[in-house]
Formats: sequence, C-alpha cells, structure tokens
Amino acid sequence: MELGALAGSRWEETDRLRRLPDDVAAALVESGILRSLVPAAYGGGEVHLQQLLDAIEALAWHDGSTAWCAAIGATTGLAAAFLPPDHAKQIFGDPHAAAGGYALPAGSATPVDGGVV
Repeated sequence: MELGALAGSRWEETDRLRRLPDDVAAALVESGILRSLVPAAYGGGEVHLQQLLDAIEALAWHDGSTAWCAAIGATTGLAAAFLPPDHAKQIFGDPHAAAGGYALPAGSATPVDGGVV
C-alpha cells in the first residue's frame, strides 16, 4: 500500500496512540522521505527542497501527523551536510537511519581541549 493511503487509513489509530503505528513508521522510513535532504554522499536523496515540500504536501492530504513526522525527520537529516564527514557517515551511513529533532543554532560555543563547551 502506498504510504499516503496507509497513513490515511490509520489516522484514527495514530490519533489514539499519539504516535505513528509501527508499520506506518516503518513505511515512512522505507519511503526514503526522511533522508530526502541527507547528502547523496551519505546515502541520502539530496533532493531539491521543492520536491520534499511537494511530497510532504501530498502526504499531508492523507494524514497530517505522518506528514509532520516526515517534515521533522527530513529537515533534521539536513544536519548531515554540516557534520564532519566521519560523524555524518556514522550517523547516516545506515540506509534506514533517520533523525528527528529541532535545530536552531541559538547558543554559542567556546573551544576547549578536545571539543567545545
């Protein structure tokens, strides 16, 4: 079953669980949308932003919650482009790896021996 149709058929369960059902989450990972903005060098889709927005819009037509998860996961995958290559490979090297979070560089860092604080 196509991801949108699957998500749309399960919206009530998603709402009741307050999370994606396991099979919907697995289908979301398998769809590749979560890795849309991950650079191709790390196995991602490296798609144009408009392609991602179109895919999220199409998914939202079926189920907003699944589309929200797709948007968060896909945009967080963009972090791979800003990581040192070894770290990006470690995090995003697995084709099923996905990240989710919110990134807003609003702090400051001070260099110290071995890293930053």
